[in-house]
Amino acid sequence: MLPNSGQDITDQLTMNLKKKGINIDPNLFEFSRDIKEQMCSVALNYEEALKEPDPLKEELSYYELPDSQVIKVDHQSRFNATEILFQPKLREANCMGLVEAIVDSIDRCSVDIKKVLLI
Repeated sequence: MLPNSGQDITDQLTMNLKKKGINIDPNLFEFSRDIKEQMCSVALNYEEALKEPDPLKEELSYYELPDSQVIKVDHQSRFNATEILFQPKLREANCMGLVEAIVDSIDRCSVDIKKVLLI
């Protein structure tokens, strides 16, 4: 089972921003969700992506909150939020990541079905 969902990614992003001194009112969840939907992406190589410069153009890494405050959403916060799908331990969750869950599901299939899935 994968307990991580879109809500978990949004919560992780909000927590990451809070660690950077950016507090988004929990009652304004829709803005955290909007930031996630507009700015977050999955890194092909998470560890390397954190070391690299921000892949977004400078002007695309800013977000205006409803109180007119403009915040910079750094790429480490964005990549870390989505990486919990693959490494749940980043949010201290004791469960399989997405890749492990897929491999486990395929392993549980009969040989005939495995052949079709792994073509």
